[in-house]
Amino acid sequence: MNQNFAITDAMRSDYKKLYSFAFEYVNFDRGEMRELRHLLKADSGAEVTEVLTRAKTKTAELLRDEYDLFRRSLLKERRLLQQS
Repeated sequence: MNQNFAITDAMRSDYKKLYSFAFEYVNFDRGEMRELRHLLKADSGAEVTEVLTRAKTKTAELLRDEYDLFRRSLLKERRLLQQS
């Protein structure tokens, strides 16, 4: 992935939306939200990639249980998983 891209105003707008979404729906602690705020000040593609990669990993960890419940519910609905 090319990490030498310029940060545009449209990208900064998207980062603000992402931050707001994370604040509202993802259970990040203060430190994680502070790190995500770095997107709003990022000057390089490498910095953006680094912050987003860490945020994606943390989000996956936080949502793992919810995803498992969703997956099991879907499989049961489609009768691919035995009722337990």
